[in-house]
Amino acid sequence: MKTKLLLSLIVILFISTTSNGQGFTAPAEGKSVIYFMKLQVGFSTTFLFMNDEYIGKLKSKDYIRYECEAGAHTFMSLVGATKSFLTADLAADKIYIVEVRLISQAFGGEIAQFINVDTDKTKFTNKFSPLANEQAPADIDEAVKKKMETKWKKFTQKAYAKFEEKEKAKNKHTVISKDMFYQE
Repeated sequence: MKTKLLLSLIVILFISTTSNGQGFTAPAEGKSVIYFMKLQVGFSTTFLFMNDEYIGKLKSKDYIRYECEAGAHTFMSLVGATKSFLTADLAADKIYIVEVRLISQAFGGEIAQFINVDTDKTKFTNKFSPLANEQAPADIDEAVKKKMETKWKKFTQKAYAKFEEKEKAKNKHTVISKDMFYQE
């Protein structure tokens, strides 16, 4: 009987310490936070950038919590050398949630498409909240961050310049406005 009780306590302790989820947490005062969430299971890794800054990588069923200054930002996702963009005008003290979904291309390969999450829908709670509640966001090692920024610097600079010059006007990218924030 004591063995069963001890085993039960160990299991409960293990479960409570391995659940690192924190839900959707507010940013520091005056800042904005954006959650990039990848719910799909697959082999492709998605790399995220904001200008020359490497934000992190998303694998299967993973997410990144990125806190930044309020205001206008342009984000880029890379799967291989295939890129997509998101422009966001973020309000201070607000939380934004974006799904990063892999879409198969006709010529082969995949592109990571940004999709603004409609937080008013009931399915939001069943689809996105469990991931944030059950696991911690992807960790970003500073050494890896610097290495990725150096490795991709020329590519990201050219990609952002081309986006600003030609692609942005075509409106084929995802746009988030200040009023599209997450409401608890």
